[in-house]
Amino acid sequence: VKDFDPNLPIYGLANSELILAAKELALPYAQEVFGDRNYQEDGSLVPRSQAYAVLSDPDEIAERVAKMIRQQAVVTLSGKEISLKPDTICVHGDNPAALAAVRAIRKRLAREQIEIRPFFFE
Repeated sequence: VKDFDPNLPIYGLANSELILAAKELALPYAQEVFGDRNYQEDGSLVPRSQAYAVLSDPDEIAERVAKMIRQQAVVTLSGKEISLKPDTICVHGDNPAALAAVRAIRKRLAREQIEIRPFFFE
């Protein structure tokens, strides 16, 4: 990416090796968090092959996203809280609840006066 276009932003899982590499190379990056997925204690996502990997309740997803933004942390599937800094939120389009989840997230963030804005790189 750096050789191709050093101004091209890297989007990656918050706290991942990809984000660390972008930091080391001084590339612009956005730390992505996943509102509709459960996390493991190491900050990775619970594999979809495991139970409870994907969340489907729109209100639960909206609550989770609001907490991620306010607390800059997420509670893992095991109950441990881990730090993260959400720059961008992902809701998977293949989740049948995706559209309802996005609507619930927008409503919840508006109610909490959390601004939704594009992520720009300079």
